[in-house]
Amino acid sequence: MLVSKTTFSQIVGGGCDGCELMFDGIPKTINSADTTLAWKNSHKKLIVSGIIYQPDGKTPARDVILYYYHTNAKGVYASGKNQIFAKRHGELRGWVKTGTSGEYKIFTIEPAPYPNEKNPAHIHMTVKESKLNEYYIDDLFFDEDPLLTTALRNKNENRGGSGVMIIGEKNGVHYAERNITLGLHIPNYPVQKQTGISSGLSVGESCPAFDPYHVSGKDKGTNRCPMCSYGFGQGVMIWWNSPDLKPLMNLLKNFEPIIEKSGSTKLRVFAMYTNPDKKSEEELKLKLSALANVYQLKNCALTFVPSVQDPETSKLFLINPQALNTIFIYRKRKVIDKFINIKTENPSEILTRLEL
Repeated sequence: MLVSKTTFSQIVGGGCDGCELMFDGIPKTINSADTTLAWKNSHKKLIVSGIIYQPDGKTPARDVILYYYHTNAKGVYASGKNQIFAKRHGELRGWVKTGTSGEYKIFTIEPAPYPNEKNPAHIHMTVKESKLNEYYIDDLFFDEDPLLTTALRNKNENRGGSGVMIIGEKNGVHYAERNITLGLHIPNYPVQKQTGISSGLSVGESCPAFDPYHVSGKDKGTNRCPMCSYGFGQGVMIWWNSPDLKPLMNLLKNFEPIIEKSGSTKLRVFAMYTNPDKKSEEELKLKLSALANVYQLKNCALTFVPSVQDPETSKLFLINPQALNTIFIYRKRKVIDKFINIKTENPSEILTRLEL
C-alpha cells in the first residue's frame, strides 16, 4: 500500500521544510535495506546501519519508514538524468522500512561537503511512523570531519539521538552505526509520562567529554577524560551520589574478573563519585585511594567529581541529585541503556546490552 502524507492538528516535530518530498516517488514496497545508484561504481563506499527503537530506547520499532538523501562526491544534490521526483534532493536518496527487529541498512557513498562552504558533510534523515506525521531527526555527521567543530556539535538538537557517527573500515568499505530513538527531543511527540525518578542522558544521546580525577585504574593520578580516550569502544559509567560506598565498591570488585577475562579493549568501567558529603579534594583522594587498595581495584577506574551540581561534569550528563546512582551503558560514545537507583552488586544485569 502506498504511504501518503498524514495531516495532524498539532504537528509532531514542529514543522519541517522539505520533509514532504519524502513522499515524491516513494515506492509501494520498501525493504529494510536500500542501495543508492552510486554504490556500485564508487570507491568511497559507506554502509550506515542501526536499529530504530520505540521511545523507551530499548524496544525495537517496526513499520517505521526512514527517508534519507545526501550530496554526491562533489558536494551537490545532483539529480539523475531520468529523475522525475524530488530533484531538489538529488538522486542519492532512498527509503528503508523496519521489520520486527527494528533494523535498517543503507548502502551508499560518503557525501562531500558543500563546495566553498564550512558546513561538514552530512546525510539528511526523515522519519515516518504509521500514526504520526513525518518529522526530521538530526543529520548524520562524521566524527572525524575537521569541519565538524565543537560549536557545530553543540548546536545539534539530538533529535532521535545523536547523529554523529564514528566511522570504521573493513575491506576498503567504511561503515557506521546510527541507532534512532523515536520521539527523543521531538516537539509535540505523544510520549506517555514516565513513572518513578528520572536521571541522566537519554538512550541514544552522546556522552560528552569531562575530566574526573582517577584514584584507580590505568589513568590513576590523572584527570583523563574517559570519553576522549575510550569512548570509541564500549563500557559502563557509574555515577554514584550516595555517601554509602560499600555497594559501589562491591560492584566494582565484581567487575574486576570480568574485565580481566574480556580484556580492557572490550570493556571499560568508570565510577564517578559525586562527593555528596562535600569533602575537600585531598580528603576525597585519601578516602577513595584507601578503598581502591582495600578492594584491590586494578582495572576499574574509581574517580570523583566536585559535586552532583558541577556544570563541567555531573550536569553535562544530566545527573539528578535525588538519584542515588545513575548507570550508563555506552558504545561508541552513545548511551545504549541505563539504570537508575540500581541495588544489585552483581554486574550481570548491567552487562546484558554489551558485546563481550
